[in-house]
Amino acid sequence: MECPLRQAALDTPNLTALKDRHQSFTFKELDELVNTIRFDSPRCILIEPPSISAILKLFAALRQNIPFCPLNLRLPSIQIEKQIQQLAQAPFAQVLLFTSGSTATPKLARLSLSHFLSNARALIPTVNLAPEDGWLLSLPLYHVGGLSIVFRCILARAQIILNPTDLNITHISNVPTQLYRSWPIHPKLKCILLGGAPIYATEPMLPIIVTYGLTEMSSAVLAQKPKWKNGRLYFGHPLPGHEIKLENREIFVRGASLFHGYANEQNQPFTKTPKTHLQDQWFATKDLASFDAELGYSIIGRKDNLFISGGENIQPEEIEQILLENPDVLEAVVVPKSDPQFGTRPVAFLRTVHSINEKHLQITLQQYLPKYKIPIEFHPLEQTGFKADRKVLINSLLKI
Repeated sequence: MECPLRQAALDTPNLTALKDRHQSFTFKELDELVNTIRFDSPRCILIEPPSISAILKLFAALRQNIPFCPLNLRLPSIQIEKQIQQLAQAPFAQVLLFTSGSTATPKLARLSLSHFLSNARALIPTVNLAPEDGWLLSLPLYHVGGLSIVFRCILARAQIILNPTDLNITHISNVPTQLYRSWPIHPKLKCILLGGAPIYATEPMLPIIVTYGLTEMSSAVLAQKPKWKNGRLYFGHPLPGHEIKLENREIFVRGASLFHGYANEQNQPFTKTPKTHLQDQWFATKDLASFDAELGYSIIGRKDNLFISGGENIQPEEIEQILLENPDVLEAVVVPKSDPQFGTRPVAFLRTVHSINEKHLQITLQQYLPKYKIPIEFHPLEQTGFKADRKVLINSLLKI
C-alpha cells in the first residue's frame, strides 16, 4: 500500500504537516526526513512521548515493512521488558499495539496501515477535518487514539500539532479525565473528540463529538454530537464501513478496520462465519449497549465489570454515573470487595473537589439505588493513567 505521507507530499507538498513549539515541517519536508531513517533491528520499539522523532519513526517503519511497536513509557521497567519479550515472539504486523488492560491482562493487537486508513476515512467527515486544520496530538502513540490522530491528519492534509498552546489548534482528542481536569481554550477550536472511557456528562458549550471505539477496530466505531435521552448518552450509528450487532446486549463489531487478531493467542476472538475474509467476521467486544432507532447506541458498561453481590447483578457503571451527579465528585470507580456473607460488596474510589461525608453520601444514594448497590466503603482515587485500572484498585483493597 502506498504510504499516505508520500501521497500527501506529492499532492500538497507545501502545506504544513507537523508543528511543535520550535519548528514546523511541510508534507514534502516530512516525507524527505522519513527517508533518512534506517533501523538496525527487526522491529521499531518506541518508548517515548509524542514527538517529531516518534512520528518520523512511525512512517519509516511502515515504509521499511518493520513492525511499529509503541510502548507505554509510564509502565515499570519490569513490565516494559516483559512486553519487549512478547514483541520478539509476535508474528508480523505493521503495527503491534498493546490494549489498555484496564479490565484484563493487556493483549497484543496486530494492526495494519489499511486498518487505520479505513477508520480515518470513515471519521474525517464527522469531525469536519479539513486541509490546514490542526489536531493536537494530546494522546500518546501507544494509545490507538494517538496513532489515529496522525493518520487522520495525513489523509485530510491537516496539521499534526505537538504544542498545546498553538493558536491553530482546531481539533483535540480527549478521554473524559483529560477534559474534566482542563477546560480547552483555543480560539479556532472546531471539535473535541471525546471517548476512551465512560462519559457521564457533556458540556453543551463545547464542540464535543462523543465516540465509542476500541483498539481492535483501529479507533472509532460510533461518533456524533452528544444526544441524551432519559439520562443516557447516545453515540449514534456505525461509521461508514463499520457494523454493529447486539447479542444479549453485548456489542459485536466488524468492518474494514477490524484487526488481524491477537499475537501469541491460540483462541482468537472472532465468531465463525462461512465467509473467508477476516473483516466479514464479528468481534465480541464485551461492551454492553442498548439501541434506539433514532439516536443509535448507548453504552451501558463492560460485561467483564459486572459482579454479583448476594445473588444480585451489579453493573458498576450504573453506580458511578449516579455518584458523578454529585458536584464534588470528579471521578468515580466502583469495584467489588470480597465479603464472607454476600460474596462481594461494592466499594467506590473517588476523586473529589472537597472532602465528602461518607454517611451523608450513602443516605443520598438511597434515593436512587437499592441497598445492595450502595458502596459500603469510599476510598481516594489516585490514578495517573488515562483509565482507572480496576484490577489495581481491587488488589489495593487487600491491603486496606
